Amino acid sequence: GGRATVETERFEVSGWYVLPRVIEDNASSETDDDTNFSGLYGTYRLRPGFLFDGYALRLDRNDRSANDKTIWTVGGRHAGRASGVFWELESAFQFGEQREAAGGADQDVRAGMLTAGLGYDFAERLPWRPRLAFAYDFATGDRNPDDNEINTFDQLFPLAHVYLGFMDLVGRRNIEALSLRFSVRPHPRLRLAVAGHQFWLQSNKDALYNAGGAPIRRDPSGDSGDNVGQELDVTATFALLDRVDLLLGYSRFWAGDFVDATNPPGVSGNADFFYTQLRARF
Repeated sequence: GGRATVETERFEVSGWYVLPRVIEDNASSETDDDTNFSGLYGTYRLRPGFLFDGYALRLDRNDRSANDKTIWTVGGRHAGRASGVFWELESAFQFGEQREAAGGADQDVRAGMLTAGLGYDFAERLPWRPRLAFAYDFATGDRNPDDNEINTFDQLFPLAHVYLGFMDLVGRRNIEALSLRFSVRPHPRLRLAVAGHQFWLQSNKDALYNAGGAPIRRDPSGDSGDNVGQELDVTATFALLDRVDLLLGYSRFWAGDFVDATNPPGVSGNADFFYTQLRARF
């Protein structure tokens, strides 16, 4: 694909058109001519610490063996920082159409998302440079699977576990979430962080989607409720060298009523996740 960017002191606008590459384990990669992704993304910097983004994205898939779809995503974002306070607000609306596999009928796409965050950085006022942030995330789900309209937000090409938990159990589709994050630096080479998340389904009759956007469980009747559960993420990052750091992490998920009700009898929906990561930057 390709991208062109025009930039001034306060404005930056980028346009792009790309075809994805299909990565095969034992064969050469091939271009996926049935899928293309294009868009425009603009940024206006009002002054240092204040910026406004606007974007229009188009995803087109023409795969008759799966769901054909053409989806437009139009949205905007504002982020700012002043006197230790930082905030972010973003909203997007999706429209287009999707054709089901095997010659199914066309369905209109109408979906949306909203995220808002607010925090405070105590770095200049307290030792250990504490930082506290709160966030709310909302992405629509399909409340009536039998009508001719799709209301489940498509998260397109997301960053896994950046916003909705390190366990990758929840994606930005049919979800409402509250998150609280806190971090400190007791030593210049050590950062400790903890994050808590509460998840609900936006629509009881739609699925729970993971970080990759795949449905992992569903109750079409809606009788299992909307309480997905809670997640706790704890991480410690050590800067071993100037360009080498080590990450140690632990996450815990407590299943809510929806997960418990959609599990087989006698199976717990709780989960634990331990991990380490060593990163070297060149």
